[in-house]
Amino acid sequence: MIYYTSNKYKTKKICESAVKNNNNALIYVPEELKTKDLCELAIKNGYHIMPYIPEKLKTKELCELAVKNHGNTFALQYIPKELKTKELCELAVKNNSWTLHYVPEEFKTYEVCLTAVKKHGCAILYVPKKIIRRIIFNSN
Repeated sequence: MIYYTSNKYKTKKICESAVKNNNNALIYVPEELKTKDLCELAIKNGYHIMPYIPEKLKTKELCELAVKNHGNTFALQYIPKELKTKELCELAVKNNSWTLHYVPEEFKTYEVCLTAVKKHGCAILYVPKKIIRRIIFNSN
């Protein structure tokens, strides 16, 4: 297991093999051996590895992969604000209403908020005040 291997002996090939077997191995990969491809391989097997991906390697494509491949996740919380798009936020909320908490205010539209609240009423905690009244009085 890569956890027990000294950084001195870790190579690109060893790290890649470890991540192929278990994406959590990325946690133990030295920063200088983390590549775009290695991070993509880890993300394909679980969004929860996002905190261990260096910010410089978080691309729009990698972030989209995390949200799309892992529908019912909180991947959105690990995506830098500048990489969040309206479409990505809508998809995240559609898959998991609690991710509304991680949606930037400018993307919290009536439709997105309504989707979240319809799926789980407690998501109203993350709805902007200006939209709450509209949801309450317009929903049936």
